[in-house]
Amino acid sequence: MADRIQEGKYYIRFKLKENLPIDLEFEYGEVIPWFKLQGNADQIKSSWNFNKLLKTGKIEILEILKYENKKWMKIK
Repeated sequence: MADRIQEGKYYIRFKLKENLPIDLEFEYGEVIPWFKLQGNADQIKSSWNFNKLLKTGKIEILEILKYENKKWMKIK
């Protein structure tokens, strides 16, 4: 599967904190191939902007990886 991942892609693992907004909703789905690119991932759509959740302390970034030179490199 790793050979289908494009260089420069990120993987972010995060944790939801307490006191989340009442109107916060998530939708999960599989990424579909598009413009001749592979899918093979999951995507999450949120009713709130990810950066806004991060700035307001509603989520915590646990790990960030970047795919470079055919392997995942840990950034955080």
